[in-house]
Amino acid sequence: MEALRTQRRQALNTRYSEYQRSLSPSQWKYLPTTLEISHYEAFAKFIEADTNVNVTASMFDDAFEKFPEHHAAAMEKRRMSLRPLLPNCVDEKEEGEVSETVLADPLELAKAAFQCQTTSAPHHFSFVFGWDDIVSHRCITERSGWSPYLTTIPIGSPITTRLEYSAHAAKVVEKLIRLSGLDPMNATATDLHKKNLRFYCANCSSLDSKYIWRLGYTWRAMVRSPFV
Repeated sequence: MEALRTQRRQALNTRYSEYQRSLSPSQWKYLPTTLEISHYEAFAKFIEADTNVNVTASMFDDAFEKFPEHHAAAMEKRRMSLRPLLPNCVDEKEEGEVSETVLADPLELAKAAFQCQTTSAPHHFSFVFGWDDIVSHRCITERSGWSPYLTTIPIGSPITTRLEYSAHAAKVVEKLIRLSGLDPMNATATDLHKKNLRFYCANCSSLDSKYIWRLGYTWRAMVRSPFV
Protein backbone atom coordinates (compact mmCIF):
# COMPACT_ATOMS: atom_id res chain seq x y z
CA MET A 1 0.00 0.00 0.00
CA GLU A 2 2.84 2.40 0.75
CA ALA A 3 4.32 1.81 -2.71
CA LEU A 4 0.89 2.64 -4.15
CA ARG A 5 0.68 5.83 -2.08
CA THR A 6 4.10 6.86 -3.39
CA GLN A 7 2.93 6.33 -6.97
CA ARG A 8 -0.18 8.40 -6.31
CA ARG A 9 1.79 11.21 -4.68
CA GLN A 10 3.96 11.32 -7.78
CA ALA A 11 0.84 11.66 -9.93
CA LEU A 12 -0.34 14.44 -7.61
CA ASN A 13 3.05 16.13 -7.91
CA THR A 14 2.78 16.10 -11.71
CA ARG A 15 -0.62 17.76 -11.62
CA TYR A 16 0.48 20.19 -8.89
CA SER A 17 3.43 21.33 -11.02
CA GLU A 18 1.00 22.20 -13.81
CA TYR A 19 -1.18 24.13 -11.39
CA GLN A 20 1.79 26.07 -10.03
CA ARG A 21 2.73 27.21 -13.54
CA SER A 22 -0.72 28.78 -13.89
CA LEU A 23 -0.02 31.13 -10.96
CA SER A 24 2.03 34.29 -10.70
CA PRO A 25 5.64 33.63 -9.57
CA SER A 26 5.00 36.00 -6.64
CA GLN A 27 2.61 33.37 -5.23
CA TRP A 28 5.00 30.44 -5.39
CA LYS A 29 6.73 31.00 -2.06
CA TYR A 30 3.38 30.71 -0.27
CA LEU A 31 2.43 27.38 -1.82
CA PRO A 32 2.56 24.26 0.36
CA THR A 33 4.60 21.22 -0.62
CA THR A 34 3.19 18.20 -2.38
CA LEU A 35 3.39 16.29 0.88
CA GLU A 36 1.33 18.93 2.67
CA ILE A 37 -1.49 19.02 0.13
CA SER A 38 -1.57 15.22 0.01
CA HIS A 39 -3.11 15.50 3.50
CA TYR A 40 -5.82 17.94 2.41
CA GLU A 41 -9.06 15.94 2.40
CA ALA A 42 -9.81 16.68 -1.27
CA PHE A 43 -6.48 15.09 -2.28
CA ALA A 44 -6.07 12.52 0.49
CA LYS A 45 -9.18 10.64 -0.61
CA PHE A 46 -7.34 9.68 -3.81
CA ILE A 47 -4.02 8.97 -2.10
CA GLU A 48 -5.84 6.66 0.33
CA ALA A 49 -8.29 5.16 -2.18
CA ASP A 50 -8.75 1.40 -2.40
CA THR A 51 -5.99 -0.54 -4.10
CA ASN A 52 -8.27 -1.41 -7.04
CA VAL A 53 -8.64 2.30 -7.97
CA ASN A 54 -6.33 3.50 -10.73
CA VAL A 55 -5.45 7.04 -9.58
CA THR A 56 -4.24 9.31 -12.37
CA ALA A 57 -3.09 12.95 -12.37
CA SER A 58 -6.33 14.10 -14.03
CA MET A 59 -8.38 12.79 -11.10
CA PHE A 60 -7.06 15.69 -9.00
CA ASP A 61 -8.47 18.30 -11.42
CA ASP A 62 -11.64 19.01 -9.42
CA ALA A 63 -9.65 19.41 -6.22
CA PHE A 64 -7.35 21.94 -7.90
CA GLU A 65 -10.37 23.90 -9.15
CA LYS A 66 -11.05 24.72 -5.49
CA PHE A 67 -7.44 24.71 -4.34
CA PRO A 68 -7.55 28.27 -2.88
CA GLU A 69 -10.44 27.21 -0.63
CA HIS A 70 -8.71 24.02 0.51
CA HIS A 71 -5.48 25.89 1.21
CA ALA A 72 -7.23 28.74 3.04
CA ALA A 73 -8.97 26.21 5.31
CA ALA A 74 -5.66 24.51 6.08
CA MET A 75 -3.97 27.83 6.85
CA GLU A 76 -6.79 28.85 9.19
CA LYS A 77 -6.28 25.60 11.10
CA ARG A 78 -2.62 26.45 11.33
CA ARG A 79 -3.40 29.92 12.67
CA MET A 80 -5.64 28.39 15.30
CA SER A 81 -2.90 26.00 16.39
CA LEU A 82 -0.25 28.74 16.68
CA ARG A 83 -2.23 31.55 18.33
CA PRO A 84 -2.40 29.79 21.73
CA LEU A 85 1.42 29.63 21.77
CA LEU A 86 1.66 33.42 21.90
CA PRO A 87 1.64 35.18 25.28
CA ASN A 88 -0.96 37.79 26.09
CA CYS A 89 -0.02 40.44 23.54
CA VAL A 90 -0.04 43.54 25.74
CA ASP A 91 2.43 46.28 24.93
CA GLU A 92 4.73 47.27 27.78
CA LYS A 93 4.33 51.04 27.47
CA GLU A 94 4.34 53.61 30.20
CA GLU A 95 1.17 53.56 32.24
CA GLY A 96 -1.60 55.43 30.47
CA GLU A 97 -0.08 55.10 26.99
CA VAL A 98 -2.06 53.16 24.41
CA SER A 99 -1.06 52.15 20.89
CA GLU A 100 -3.00 54.03 18.21
CA THR A 101 -3.37 50.90 16.09
CA VAL A 102 -3.37 47.25 17.09
CA LEU A 103 -3.46 44.47 14.49
CA ALA A 104 -6.45 42.17 14.86
CA ASP A 105 -4.34 39.01 14.61
CA PRO A 106 -1.19 38.91 16.79
CA LEU A 107 0.33 36.36 14.39
CA GLU A 108 0.76 39.21 11.91
CA LEU A 109 3.17 41.00 14.23
CA ALA A 110 6.95 40.88 13.73
CA LYS A 111 7.33 40.03 17.42
CA ALA A 112 5.38 36.81 16.83
CA ALA A 113 8.71 34.99 16.73
CA PHE A 114 8.84 31.23 16.30
CA GLN A 115 11.67 28.77 16.05
CA CYS A 116 11.45 25.94 13.55
CA GLN A 117 12.46 22.56 14.90
CA THR A 118 11.44 20.31 12.06
CA THR A 119 11.34 16.57 12.71
CA SER A 120 13.30 15.97 9.51
CA ALA A 121 16.28 17.97 10.76
CA PRO A 122 16.21 18.06 14.58
CA HIS A 123 19.48 19.99 14.78
CA HIS A 124 18.41 22.64 12.26
CA PHE A 125 16.99 25.78 13.86
CA SER A 126 15.51 28.74 12.04
CA PHE A 127 13.48 31.72 13.21
CA VAL A 128 10.37 33.00 11.48
CA PHE A 129 8.69 36.29 12.30
CA GLY A 130 5.00 36.92 11.77
CA TRP A 131 2.45 35.21 9.57
CA ASP A 132 4.09 36.01 6.22
CA ASP A 133 7.25 34.18 7.33
CA ILE A 134 5.25 31.34 8.82
CA VAL A 135 3.12 30.68 5.76
CA SER A 136 6.11 30.80 3.38
CA HIS A 137 8.51 28.76 5.56
CA ARG A 138 9.52 25.37 4.20
CA CYS A 139 11.77 22.95 6.03
CA ILE A 140 15.21 22.48 4.52
CA THR A 141 14.73 18.90 3.26
CA GLU A 142 11.40 19.77 1.65
CA ARG A 143 13.09 22.50 -0.40
CA SER A 144 15.89 20.25 -1.64
CA GLY A 145 15.90 18.23 -4.83
CA TRP A 146 16.07 15.02 -2.82
CA SER A 147 12.27 14.97 -2.40
CA PRO A 148 12.04 12.33 0.36
CA TYR A 149 8.36 13.14 0.86
CA LEU A 150 7.51 11.50 -2.47
CA THR A 151 9.39 8.27 -1.94
CA THR A 152 10.16 7.30 1.63
CA ILE A 153 7.77 9.00 4.03
CA PRO A 154 4.60 7.07 5.01
CA ILE A 155 1.39 9.05 4.57
CA GLY A 156 0.74 8.83 8.30
CA SER A 157 4.14 10.26 9.22
CA PRO A 158 4.78 13.33 7.08
CA ILE A 159 7.74 15.67 7.41
CA THR A 160 6.27 18.37 9.58
CA THR A 161 7.15 21.98 10.25
CA ARG A 162 7.17 22.19 14.02
CA LEU A 163 7.19 25.76 15.28
CA GLU A 164 7.74 26.79 18.89
CA TYR A 165 7.28 30.29 20.22
CA SER A 166 10.59 31.91 21.24
CA ALA A 167 10.16 34.38 24.09
CA HIS A 168 13.81 35.44 23.87
CA ALA A 169 13.65 36.16 20.12
CA ALA A 170 10.38 38.04 20.63
CA LYS A 171 12.00 40.32 23.21
CA VAL A 172 14.91 41.06 20.89
CA VAL A 173 12.54 41.81 18.01
CA GLU A 174 10.48 44.12 20.21
CA LYS A 175 13.60 46.04 21.20
CA LEU A 176 14.66 46.39 17.55
CA ILE A 177 11.16 47.60 16.67
CA ARG A 178 11.41 50.36 19.27
CA LEU A 179 14.91 51.31 18.07
CA SER A 180 13.42 51.58 14.58
CA GLY A 181 10.85 54.09 15.80
CA LEU A 182 7.93 51.70 15.31
CA ASP A 183 5.24 50.41 17.64
CA PRO A 184 5.60 46.71 18.65
CA MET A 185 1.81 46.46 18.85
CA ASN A 186 1.35 46.90 15.11
CA ALA A 187 4.78 46.56 13.45
CA THR A 188 5.03 43.72 10.95
CA ALA A 189 8.15 42.08 9.54
CA THR A 190 7.51 44.01 6.32
CA ASP A 191 7.50 47.30 8.25
CA LEU A 192 10.93 46.50 9.68
CA HIS A 193 12.23 45.36 6.32
CA LYS A 194 11.18 48.64 4.71
CA LYS A 195 13.18 50.58 7.32
CA ASN A 196 16.31 48.79 6.06
CA LEU A 197 18.27 49.69 9.20
CA ARG A 198 21.49 48.12 10.49
CA PHE A 199 22.21 47.24 14.11
CA TYR A 200 25.35 46.32 16.00
CA CYS A 201 25.79 44.08 19.01
CA ALA A 202 27.02 45.83 22.17
CA ASN A 203 28.29 42.47 23.46
CA CYS A 204 30.78 42.48 20.60
CA SER A 205 32.16 45.94 21.48
CA SER A 206 35.50 44.41 22.51
CA LEU A 207 36.06 43.67 18.83
CA ASP A 208 35.56 47.29 17.91
CA SER A 209 38.81 49.14 17.27
CA LYS A 210 40.42 51.23 14.60
CA TYR A 211 41.69 48.01 13.04
CA ILE A 212 38.41 46.03 13.04
CA TRP A 213 35.16 47.15 11.50
CA ARG A 214 32.04 46.91 13.64
CA LEU A 215 29.54 44.58 12.01
CA GLY A 216 26.15 45.98 11.03
CA TYR A 217 23.34 43.42 11.11
CA THR A 218 19.93 43.48 9.47
CA TRP A 219 17.19 43.06 12.06
CA ARG A 220 16.73 39.38 11.21
CA ALA A 221 20.46 38.66 11.41
CA MET A 222 20.60 40.55 14.72
CA VAL A 223 17.93 38.31 16.25
CA ARG A 224 19.70 35.22 14.98
CA SER A 225 23.08 36.29 16.30
CA PRO A 226 24.39 33.88 18.99
CA PHE A 227 25.70 36.84 21.01
CA VAL A 228 22.31 38.52 21.55
